[in-house]
Amino acid sequence: IRLQKELLRDWEELPLRDAVQRGIDCLPKGFASGEPRERMRAFLDREGRLAGNTCYILPTDDACLLAILNSRLMDFWFRLAMPCLDDPFDGGDMRFFSADMQHAPIAPANPAIASRLAALADRIQADPAADTTPQEREIDQTVFTLYDLDGDDVAVIDRALSP
Repeated sequence: IRLQKELLRDWEELPLRDAVQRGIDCLPKGFASGEPRERMRAFLDREGRLAGNTCYILPTDDACLLAILNSRLMDFWFRLAMPCLDDPFDGGDMRFFSADMQHAPIAPANPAIASRLAALADRIQADPAADTTPQEREIDQTVFTLYDLDGDDVAVIDRALSP
């Protein structure tokens, strides 16, 4: 994640060709760490560009959507719904195709929840070197509330996503 955050920070300052080359140069580092295969992650920079394991462009600046897409609930759903190579709960590779992403269950958030999720997503992206664990936990809890999940539901997700 930190590598992707650094790339996004660099992309804001670099001309397009240089930014693309920087991404290509860093790609082997990410794969060497195994990080891209762990789960789907999405990032939205301040200029409205989005980057992920494989880059998907979402034509929106909705930071609330970004928080929902990066939540543990959506990670769980992606592992169940996306095409996979091997077991997605045991290191298998997931693939994200636009036709599949159209079915992602994105719940409409009331203004207070949307604002809170957006603020948390913005805080995570503001400092690439920061420990974002507290914000990620708060996003997860807020998303669980948004989807009206109870403790038993959350326990199922936690067990499934535990290493």
